Formats: sequence, C-alpha cells, structure tokens
Amino acid sequence: MARLVCTVLLVTALLRTTVQGTRVRQQPPSASTQGRSALLNDLSAVPIEDSHDAFELDLRTAEELGIDELTQTRGSLTRITFGLDAAPGEIPWIAAIVLRGQDFVFCSATVISEFWLLTAAHCIRPYKASELDVLVGKYSRDADPNEVRRQVTDIRIHPQNVPFIYLYDVALLRVQQSLVPAAQIVDLPVSGCTITDPATCLVGRTGLVAGWGLLQGDTFELPTVLQKGEIPIIDNRNCARRFGRLQPPPQIYDSMLCAGDEFDSVDTCQGDSGGPLLVASEDGSYTLEGVVSFGYGCGRPGYYGVYQRVASFSHLLPQAVPYKYNSFSVFLHNHPSRLIAAVTSWIAAEMAS
Repeated sequence: MARLVCTVLLVTALLRTTVQGTRVRQQPPSASTQGRSALLNDLSAVPIEDSHDAFELDLRTAEELGIDELTQTRGSLTRITFGLDAAPGEIPWIAAIVLRGQDFVFCSATVISEFWLLTAAHCIRPYKASELDVLVGKYSRDADPNEVRRQVTDIRIHPQNVPFIYLYDVALLRVQQSLVPAAQIVDLPVSGCTITDPATCLVGRTGLVAGWGLLQGDTFELPTVLQKGEIPIIDNRNCARRFGRLQPPPQIYDSMLCAGDEFDSVDTCQGDSGGPLLVASEDGSYTLEGVVSFGYGCGRPGYYGVYQRVASFSHLLPQAVPYKYNSFSVFLHNHPSRLIAAVTSWIAAEMAS
C-alpha cells in the first residue's frame, strides 16, 4: 500500500511539473531558429528582479516568441540511475524539497548559506513559497528521524531564466530558520569558465551527484535511501555534438555543464533535479559546480546529463544572499584551519621582518 501511495504521488507530481516544464529526459526542447534568436536578443533587456510576477512576464515573452514547451522533463522527478547508496551524512550539503507538511521528495537543493539554498528553477516554478518545505539532515527517502524541516519563505528565480530552453534554470530558496548544523554550507566556485579552454571548465574532472530520484527512467522504482554516483565532466562542444543527433537538438549554452560516461549508465534521472554536482579539491573539500537540470532519457548511452554551471552566475549570489554568507565567508566557515594557518604565517612573517 505504501508503494502504491508513493507511485500515485510520483505520477501526480510529474503531471503537475510536466505542464510547467521540468527536467527533460525523453524529448528535447524545440524552438524555431527565428524565435530563439529573437529571444536571446531580448535577454539583455530582462531586468534583475526577484518576484514571480517578473518571471511570468518573461515566460509570456518566451511563448510569444514561439518557443515550444517540453512534453516531459527531468526536473521534478529524477534519481541517480545505477548509482550506489550514500552513507549517512556523506552528502551534508544536500536538501530535499517537499510540499508543506508532506514527506514526498520531488526535487533536491544545495545549502549555500545559513538561510539559503540553490535549486533548479523548473522544480519550484509551479509553487508558491508558502507551499514548500525543505528537509536537511535527511538520508532515508521516507520520513527520517534525523531530518530537520524548514519552511520556505522566499523564492528567487534567475532573472534571465527561460523555461523552455532551460537557460539559467536556477533559483534560490530562503528559509526562516537556520539550516546549520543539520546541514553544512557548500563551497562555491570562485573562478569562471572559458569554453574554448576546456581546462578552465573542469573537463576531465569527476563530478559527484546525489539524489532521491527514480532508479531508472522507464520505471517508477524509488530508492530507499540517498543515492550517489560519480561521472566525468564533458566538453560542452562534444556534448552539443551528441545532442545534435536529435531533431530539433537542444541548445547547450556556455552557462551549462555536461557530465556523464558515453558507455556507463550512471546518471541523474527524474526526481534528482535541483541537486548538486560537486567536484573535489586536492584537500578533499567539495565545491558546488553544477545544478541538475535536464537530459535525454536516464543513463542512455551516447547522451550526457546537462547541469547549470554555477560558476556562470556565482558572482550574482552575494547580491541575493546576505553579505556575511558570500563565497569567501563560506570558504572560511568550511576551512577555519586555513584561516588560522594563514594568520599564523602572516604574524610570523611580520615578526621576522
């Protein structure tokens, strides 16, 4: 009976988010060449605003410019296919997004400050802030005795988000009470990416993804605990060539990041949207480099998952998140020993001189 209830909830959530547009896994975005060109020319005029009203104006503009909506998305219903069970507390930055007072996980988010989380815009676009909660410290997909529930009080969608082509498919969630210490604050990237210089875009590095989404794209089987998987980061140009086999092909913008193995089935899937793609540093710490966004099927050979590249907009986050929780302070929060070492070295140098 419990599995039947979960399946009904899953189908209901999929129908609701499909109408709005979420994470593509079966049919790619389509748009006329003229409409897409006009839309991109129009983006420079989009004002930076936080309200849903402004976003809906952008949405109507996209519709008027002839951009077709996707019929199915990866957004609200995605999981790690062919992944592994994560250990409890292994991914301390991840949060589950649920409806207010409920337990069914339909998307994920990442904790980027004491009161703010980053997720995919398509995950939360159908909802008001008063309809959503986030769960941190969670491990089991069902109700977890260790999870901490926080009510969402504000939603801020990227001002240049275009739903039907998943451009800047990111949003911020604010909660009323602190997310710490039930969750940890993730490091944010401090350097950008030049597509023509693959080394700056993490190409060849390994990304860690996690979520509570579907085990396979063609089933409604759900995991019992948080899943994880490791996937290589791919050059955007190679990714675009792969998607070019589809008609019409989805556009892979510089603000996106592709990851996956051509022959391996590890991938994100329906229910994982909004979750993190993390890259390890030499010291073992992790940086949030991607947000789960869309793809073509789940774990389908020859196709990669597409993520929103955090470095393409991380410079905007301090404007939306209180100054004392910007990327530098988060770094110090996560690595206090480095601050102590730096201060000690500076004092020693001053005394020696």
